[in-house]
Amino acid sequence: MFSLKNYLRNLNVFPPSSNSEELEDDTQHQSNIVATRIFILTLILSLVGISIALLLMYQTTMITINHPTREQFELLPKNAKCSCSRISFSYGKFTSLQTNFHQVCSSDFVTDRWLKAINSGVDSTYFNLMDFRTYGSAQFHALAAFCRLSKISVDQSITYFYQSTLLSPQVLSENVFQSQIRESINQFQITAPNTFKSQLRLINEMTIHNLLMSELPTNFYYYQYYGYSDDIGYWLTSLLYEHSDGSQCDCRTDFCGNFASFIVDVFGAASPVVSGNIRWSILGMSSGCLPVTSMLVSTLECFYIQTCVNKLISYFLTIESFTAMIFTNQSLYNQNSTIESIVDNFMIEDWMINISYDNSLTVLINYTFLKSSIQSRTISHPTQSQFIQLQQDYPRTLSCLCAEFSMNYSTFITIQPHYHQLCSSDLISDKWIEYIVGSISDDIAYYPNDYRVTGYSQFQLLTMFCQQAQQAIDDALRVLLQTTFISSQVLTQQSFQVQINSVIETWKLTTVNTFIRTIELFRATMQGNQLTSGIANDKLTTNSISGKSTWYASMYSNCLCALSASCHQIIDIYEYDSSLITPTLLYSIPTFFIGCNPTEALFLSSLECFYNLSCMLEIDHYINSSESFNFSALNPDLNPSNETMENIVNRLMVDTWSSNVSFPLYYNQCAPLSCTVQYEDRDNLFLIITSIVGIFGGLSLGLKLLITIILQSIDKILINGVAHFNLLQSIKSIFSCTTEHQLIHRLHFILVVVTLAIIYIFSAFSSRSITIEIEKPSLSTFTDLETRFGDSLQCSCSQISIKYELFLNVTSRFHSICSSDFVSNRWIKYLYGGIPPIDLYSPNDFMYSAEAQFQILASFCQLSQKIVADSLIQLGVSDFIDTQLLSSSSLNDRIQATINEFQLTMPQLFVRSLSLIRETIGANMLMSILSTNWIFAISRNTTGSGMMHNIPLKFEECSCALSSKCVSSSRGMLSGCYPLESILQSTLTCLSDQTCIDPTKTFKALSSSSSISSRFPLNTTIESIVNELMVEELLSNMSYEAYYKQCAPLSCTYSYIDNRNVIDGITILISLYGGLVIIYRILAILIVKQYLCMTKRVIPTETD
Repeated sequence: MFSLKNYLRNLNVFPPSSNSEELEDDTQHQSNIVATRIFILTLILSLVGISIALLLMYQTTMITINHPTREQFELLPKNAKCSCSRISFSYGKFTSLQTNFHQVCSSDFVTDRWLKAINSGVDSTYFNLMDFRTYGSAQFHALAAFCRLSKISVDQSITYFYQSTLLSPQVLSENVFQSQIRESINQFQITAPNTFKSQLRLINEMTIHNLLMSELPTNFYYYQYYGYSDDIGYWLTSLLYEHSDGSQCDCRTDFCGNFASFIVDVFGAASPVVSGNIRWSILGMSSGCLPVTSMLVSTLECFYIQTCVNKLISYFLTIESFTAMIFTNQSLYNQNSTIESIVDNFMIEDWMINISYDNSLTVLINYTFLKSSIQSRTISHPTQSQFIQLQQDYPRTLSCLCAEFSMNYSTFITIQPHYHQLCSSDLISDKWIEYIVGSISDDIAYYPNDYRVTGYSQFQLLTMFCQQAQQAIDDALRVLLQTTFISSQVLTQQSFQVQINSVIETWKLTTVNTFIRTIELFRATMQGNQLTSGIANDKLTTNSISGKSTWYASMYSNCLCALSASCHQIIDIYEYDSSLITPTLLYSIPTFFIGCNPTEALFLSSLECFYNLSCMLEIDHYINSSESFNFSALNPDLNPSNETMENIVNRLMVDTWSSNVSFPLYYNQCAPLSCTVQYEDRDNLFLIITSIVGIFGGLSLGLKLLITIILQSIDKILINGVAHFNLLQSIKSIFSCTTEHQLIHRLHFILVVVTLAIIYIFSAFSSRSITIEIEKPSLSTFTDLETRFGDSLQCSCSQISIKYELFLNVTSRFHSICSSDFVSNRWIKYLYGGIPPIDLYSPNDFMYSAEAQFQILASFCQLSQKIVADSLIQLGVSDFIDTQLLSSSSLNDRIQATINEFQLTMPQLFVRSLSLIRETIGANMLMSILSTNWIFAISRNTTGSGMMHNIPLKFEECSCALSSKCVSSSRGMLSGCYPLESILQSTLTCLSDQTCIDPTKTFKALSSSSSISSRFPLNTTIESIVNELMVEELLSNMSYEAYYKQCAPLSCTYSYIDNRNVIDGITILISLYGGLVIIYRILAILIVKQYLCMTKRVIPTETD
């Protein structure tokens, strides 16, 4: 150790040259030693500084792992990119959804046993209108239907959700994945019940404002009287419900659904409003104009109390017993929660959600270590202006991770509908309705063709459509704004605007379609079931011999409502004189019609008269209303006066939409902590200077050594001659170690050579990524590059949003029945014949309701074709959004996933609307002029007058009072409580048999060839086909060339791995050589000095 210290203390790297005759005195020697120490210190400090600078300098290194485990993936940095082996995943692969429903849905109170026990059967219409025994069974029929529909809808929605796809070309981190999936589930949980609630509310309002009559009766009833010569007359009377304060509610102008429910000591009175002794008021239950609406405002308080249940059932002729529900504090609902509040939530108590991240982690990656020459730069907390500038400068490599990657749409979206002026006009005010109703006098009350009698119903419908449209938009907008937008990285302003605008357009179309499709389907079923309205002009007659009462459909302008819902005529104002057979026409209201039902008449009408104050005053001249005229006309400058109401309703009463999407608000909420950019550039000045210095030093020392060896060899050859030059002896002399200097020199040489060899192997044969960019490649060039470089090829589209219609064509093929004779007007008229079928057949005969059944079938074909066509148009004009050009296979996968999801979701709204309409019609027990569900009881009393009572019909021992779906076989088809239920439960078997459907061969049966090519067997019910929108298949044709043309990539980049890097290896060797020579020279000296010191150590011995 002393020798090493002495060596370092006397180390002099600046001795006089051996060829110089200059002598080094003590002063010069000391100066050289000081210079040596300064040199070594400067060298060490320089190396440390360079090392620190290189350590802090960013270098891009790419590491790829083959089939990583979850643990390996979680250890990767946030900016790691892992390509999925599949870009689309069904949600069902990694999510599980289960629900628990309200206990009432598994209680006794939705069972057939309960419904039969509280059903009064033929006695239902003989009680007081507020007596539970009149409508109780119908109310719980509705409750059971709500449970059934909720379960079916939830199961279907979950199935659709499972089959829908998550598109993700890159593996998502668990946080982003969980957030994205939970948001999808949350959106599904909010959207499905909201749609159900909106549809139910609209269906109820349509039922109320079309004044559809219940058979029970709870809203209207017929009063029969006998005149002279045994003439029979009828009064159609709306029911009045009385509040505790004495005020009354008229079912003609209000839904009257929140009145107490009683047990009353009245039976068989002349009128359902005849009061009697109230024996009991049922806790929580309500009565009203319609069973469904009154049930919705009821509560289940009584049915949590066993004594209350026992007392209620005691008023019915049954020996059955029922168990009350048990209330728990864990329930989401209270005992006094209304049925409506439970139904609004799909009757669900709680959700059980399981998301498996492991099942989604399907990636394909290779392991390599790549050192790239790409430069990277990180900007902390970039402002929006900095981000925009970076996006312009580095559009391909910019990556900015959001600090907050989930945010509600309400953060940056505002949407404002601007409604038709009608919805804020006097024409939908209570005063206007009261003004028209106030003109109804006793002498005109029974003439439905008069504006003063029926006009109010049109404006009630207008009011309802305005209110429901606004409610539908408000509800849908609330759901949209509560929806979470997931953005793990900051989107570019263009991409953000395109995506959000596409979301808004889709939302508007969905909201409008949900509204109008429900209305269209309700109109179709209302016509097909031949439901009668409280203001209809249908004719009721009674055979004086048999006592049987029969309905005959209205006729307008020689158009029969039994065959067409669009029959109409101008609505007039008449003067009635008892001395005249025909009333005198006073005034015809232009383009304002009366028709088969209020909705059909209104939709054909325009408000032309009500844009003109003079026209309104002309009407006022003939109205003797208790309310004075103080109303304003509509402004013709704002809307065309001749626009039909159907057009206005079909756009949700909205004239224009205004929306604002704020990118600054989105950016502020995202709040990126940093942005990283990668770019190809020359090394910075520091690295260039460092490299030059290193190469210069290495070359200097290397060349000096090489030249020295060469000169010494030449010198020996010149002195000794070529003959005496022994190459082998010279090589041996290189490795001979006889002196300390030779030992140091040889060790120094070995260390330098071995180190340089190892460094060369790693540097010259290491892999590196080479990136090439091609400007505006052609399709053939792209195809060739894709074949050669696969996933590494990336092409940025110049157009990030492309309309589907520009490269995708989807066509539909419908079931052959929709192009058959069976949906033609000729067939329907043939079935109706010259004499109304109700005069020729009984209700259990198929021919009795055949024309109505096939009207419904034709309507379903028309609606299905319209829905599919509109949906395909909507798909075509929607945007396909992607910043990168997709390969043909990837695009095909995306399109196929979109079409599959489209095919799944397209019928969903239709099926749910139809199910709701069927259940509400059945629960309300709505009256049909065909009298297929209930009929008027035959009365033999010709000496008095009173209310006409109804009794339910049976089909194969199934009572229409217990189920609206009762049917019986007839002529190879079905008859039942309603034509709708009959046709839906029928199959194609008879329609494919010429002998069965028409032996005369006037109309052709379905061909056997079409049934073979159909995906629906002959024993398939019509309902199953309707549930698929009558679609056999969707045919798609995608043009990749058209897609490529629209994408129009500005540039494509691809990368490949270069394993031969000889030039870089030589460069590194040269730059490192100079430093290694110096470092290993010192290290060799230290090792040799220490070794010699240890070998020369004297070991003292002891002597005696």
